[in-house]
Amino acid sequence: MIGGLFKSASRLALVAVAGVMVGGVSAQAADLGGDCCADLEERVAELEATTVRKGNRKVSLTVSGWVHKSIMHWDDGIEKNTYAGVDSINSSTRFRFTGDAKITPKWSTGYLIEMEALGDMNSSSVNQTNSGLGSAGANVVVRHSAWWVENKDYGRVWVGLTDAAGAGIDGINLANTGAAANAKVGLNGGGFMLRGNTGSAAASLPHNMSARTWSSILHGNNGISNLSDETRHNVIKYVSPTVMGFIVSASWGEDDMWDVALRYAGEFSGFKLAAGAAYTQVTDANSGSTLTQANNHFNGCADVVAGVVGNRDRECSSFAVAGSLMHVATGLYITGNYGERTDSARKQLFASTTAIDPALVSGKDTNWGVRGGIEQNWTGMGKTTLFGEYNVASGTPLGAGGLQAADAGIQLAAETIVASEVSVWGMGVVQSFDAAALDIYLAYRNFSADVKTAPNLIGGGTNDITGIKDFQLITLGAIMKF
Repeated sequence: MIGGLFKSASRLALVAVAGVMVGGVSAQAADLGGDCCADLEERVAELEATTVRKGNRKVSLTVSGWVHKSIMHWDDGIEKNTYAGVDSINSSTRFRFTGDAKITPKWSTGYLIEMEALGDMNSSSVNQTNSGLGSAGANVVVRHSAWWVENKDYGRVWVGLTDAAGAGIDGINLANTGAAANAKVGLNGGGFMLRGNTGSAAASLPHNMSARTWSSILHGNNGISNLSDETRHNVIKYVSPTVMGFIVSASWGEDDMWDVALRYAGEFSGFKLAAGAAYTQVTDANSGSTLTQANNHFNGCADVVAGVVGNRDRECSSFAVAGSLMHVATGLYITGNYGERTDSARKQLFASTTAIDPALVSGKDTNWGVRGGIEQNWTGMGKTTLFGEYNVASGTPLGAGGLQAADAGIQLAAETIVASEVSVWGMGVVQSFDAAALDIYLAYRNFSADVKTAPNLIGGGTNDITGIKDFQLITLGAIMKF
C-alpha cells in the first residue's frame, strides 16, 4: 500500500516537472486569475443586457417579420409624379412574435402576435392630392393576437384575432410574386382618383378629377370578392391535419360570420400544384343609422334588409377558388383565381335611397385573374421570376362618397353609378437574394374602367360613361425578411 502511494506521488511529480519544462507561456495561459478575462466578462454582461428575454423557459419565443418599401411612379392621363418611401400594402412591413410549448407528446399549444408598422404613406391610400407629406405619421396596428392548441391526430384550434379559414385563398401562387403583384389589385394604387374628359363639379377636384377612386369601383376590398379575405377577425378557427395533401378549416365569429375552406398542395410527375376553395356567410350587423354600405370590415355588403334603415343584419355570402401549377424542371407556372360576392340587400339599398329601377343593379360582384411566367435561379444568387397578369372586377359599386358621386368628371349630372368593370393588366420581374433574405422587384400595371350610370327614375335606362382615362403605375420595391 505504501509502495503504491510512492508510485502515485512519483507520477504527480513527473507531471509537475513536465508542466514546468513546457515553459512559462503555458503556465501563464492556465492562470485564470488577474485581468485576463475582464473584457470577456464585460462583453457577456453587455449581451445579457441587450438580449430579448422570455418570460419563462417552457414556451419558445421567435421574433420575425420583414420591411417592405417601394418607389411609385404614376400617370393618370393628365398628371404624373413619383412618390418615394411608400409602404406597400401588398405585404406590409410587420413584426411578429410566435411561440409554442409541448403539453404531452401529442398535445401542444402556442401563440401569435403580429403588428403592422406603417409610415405616413402607403400604397393603397396615396393619390394625386395625398403624397403622405404632412399626415399624422407612422402608426402600429395589431394584425394578429391569438393562441392555439393542437393535437397531432385531430388538428389545431385558434382563438382570437387572426385570419378566417378562407383567408389567402385568392393569393395562392407557387411563384414568388406576392409582394410585387397579387390578386388584390387595389392595394397598390387603388387610392388614386379617376380622371375624366369633362370638368369636375367640385372646385376642390380640378383637372377633370373624380371623387371616385379606383378602389371604390373595384367592388368590395380592392377587387377581392372573397369575404374571408376582407381583414382579420375575432374568431374560433379549426384547422385539420394534412391528409393526402388536403387541409380542411372552418371559423366563426364577429356577430356573425362563418366560413369553410379546403386547401391542397402536392407534387406529381414533375409538377407542383396548390389549390383552394372557400365559402363565407356574413350577417354581421352594422351599428350605423344610415342606409349605406357596411363600414366595418365588410365593405361590399349593403346595410339594409327589407327596406329597414340601420342596425340591421347584412345578407352577404361569397365563394372563392384559386389554383397554381408549376413545372419544376423549367419553372414555368400559371395561376388563376375566381371569386364572387352575393349581396341580397344590394337591390333594396338602391331602391330605398334612389328612384333607380332595382333591375339595373347587380346583386353580385365578381373578380377573376390569371398570372403566369417563369421562375429560375439563373444568377446563382436566388430565383428570378418573370411574370405577367390580367385581372377583371365587375359589379355594382358602393364605394367612397356614397351611392351618388356627384361629380361630372365621370358621370352625367343627377345620375348614379349602377355598374362598373375594371380591367388591370401588368408585368414585372422579381429577383431574390438568398444570402440576404431580400427580394427586389420592378412591376408595371395599367388600370382601365367601363362605367354605367342610370337616371334617378323608375324605368330609366343606363348610360355608358366614356372618357375615363387609364391609370398607369410603375413600382420599384424591396422586401427584406428577418
